[in-house]
Amino acid sequence: MDRKARVYFNALFYLYFETLINLFNTQKYCPKNSNSVVSKE
Repeated sequence: MDRKARVYFNALFYLYFETLINLFNTQKYCPKNSNSVVSKE
């Protein structure tokens, strides 16, 4: 695997993982506002 591709893949995986954590925390701390946040985006 190419080194640049590997770095890109790691960055993409990190962003994806962090997004999942942020979504989980948002739903956990603000269950009432989760629907409004989804509708905004």
